[in-house]
Amino acid sequence: MFAAHLRSAHHVLHHVPSRLNEAGAVVFLYVGLFVLISLASYHPFDPSWNTVTQLVKPANLTGRLGALVSDWLRSATIRW
Repeated sequence: MFAAHLRSAHHVLHHVPSRLNEAGAVVFLYVGLFVLISLASYHPFDPSWNTVTQLVKPANLTGRLGALVSDWLRSATIRW
């Protein structure tokens, strides 16, 4: 009985790394979709680190964070 319990515990623990991999994949999927949507809805007059604007609400579909991320990514890739 004890050996069967150990085998089942080992079986459960064996799947923990694969569950962590699946959770990591879901996180990367959501982050990737967020970045994709923020870049696709980039607006040059959105508030960011290098743009001062009177816009209260950013035009970016992902909000102020998406405006900052898309501006940073565009400036990091275009200026090199």
